Amino acid sequence: MLGSYLLAEGLGVSGLVAVAIAGLYMGNRTMRLAMSKETRETMTKFWEVVTFMVTSFAFLLLGLKADLSLLVSFAPFIIGAFVAMFLGRVFSVYPIIGFARLLGDKISARWTKVLAAAGLRGAVSVALALSLPESFPFWEGIVAMTFGVALVSLVLQGELLQIYLKRIRLG
Repeated sequence: MLGSYLLAEGLGVSGLVAVAIAGLYMGNRTMRLAMSKETRETMTKFWEVVTFMVTSFAFLLLGLKADLSLLVSFAPFIIGAFVAMFLGRVFSVYPIIGFARLLGDKISARWTKVLAAAGLRGAVSVALALSLPESFPFWEGIVAMTFGVALVSLVLQGELLQIYLKRIRLG
């Protein structure tokens, strides 16, 4: 990992992104080649539990810190931010899928729609918002907007995605 960081920095690109890419590559390679099927299943289940616990903790903290009256006053901004986030996801997924198709990958239109709609926002955004000190300018607004967008994303977008998956018989 250090080597990927140093190489990237030497080439004038982001060392942090290089480490993330190297970690993803090595993690996937290790999961496929260096582990038995049972070990892979155990590791996957372990990380699912850890992810659930961390996400639950982040939302618990947000629930303790967020002022629900601010959600109402920020509602137009929350809806605008959600729409912008969703459109950004759509406008980033479709060109990447188009490029992948040019390279020969066969990705159906149904799966492309799933990929475009599956970008639910939640724990990472919440953790970042809560990591700001309360003395940070506009802290209450940032926390309220983050909670509002995560809530709309998880409830509305998640429910619509589930309905779509059932309709096309993928879920």
